[in-house]
Amino acid sequence: MWTTCLVFFSIALLLGYLYAHWLSSKFSPRQQAFIHVTLLTVALLVLGIRCGPSGGGFLSSCVDRLRILATVIGLPYLALARTTPLLTAWYAATFPGQSPYRLFALSNLASLLALASYPLLIEPATMSRQTVWWSTGFLLFAVLCGAIACKAAARARAACRDKRTSPGAVCSCGALVPAGDGAGMMLTAVTSHLSANIAAIPLLWLPPLALYLLSFILAFQGAMSGSATPMLRLALVSVAAMAYVMRDIRAQLPIAVSVPLFLTGFS
Repeated sequence: MWTTCLVFFSIALLLGYLYAHWLSSKFSPRQQAFIHVTLLTVALLVLGIRCGPSGGGFLSSCVDRLRILATVIGLPYLALARTTPLLTAWYAATFPGQSPYRLFALSNLASLLALASYPLLIEPATMSRQTVWWSTGFLLFAVLCGAIACKAAARARAACRDKRTSPGAVCSCGALVPAGDGAGMMLTAVTSHLSANIAAIPLLWLPPLALYLLSFILAFQGAMSGSATPMLRLALVSVAAMAYVMRDIRAQLPIAVSVPLFLTGFS
């Protein structure tokens, strides 16, 4: 189930980035704001849709989970996924010469804080209460994002006029989209191996996902801008160690050794 969810959210995230790139590259700032606010409104309207499983075999269950996720959370998640690249594009168009990549670091930091707080603060509540919290939070997000879109459009149009460009021209640098497909596949593989082959420990999926988010925070904050040689050497040693451990799937190291080993190799 966790692997299916990771696949769904990775695909939806990529679609959100592609949408952000298409929107910021093909439309004027005013059109971008109108389209984005319209899609936020549609995402608000589909909140609360319920969808049940249909049953079946393993493959049918995976497809069924994807169908449920797409129906219940698809549009709201797409709205969330396209926000950061769109904001970076608007920021770069409004403040030329200033790097907008820190917004990606802040976005992943917020995700990391939400991940840490969920098991402690949110998960103990009932599902109905979690649904209310989620819907309320998404409503506030949509209102704030719509206001930012309108303000960014006004500023971009003013900047375009100052540069004597035509009012209908696209004044945007295009969405700044980070690449993370390889890291996403690594996250899925390591999490699946830890949960299926090492130990069925509750919430064992949390450490790999936390490391995944932390790597993006450090990268976009510029903390990993030095020489890549030490990191490449460490990655080579870690991957070789994981391959050596997995040469015989029946031979297992103690959990206290294997879990840190695979987390180190993943990071």
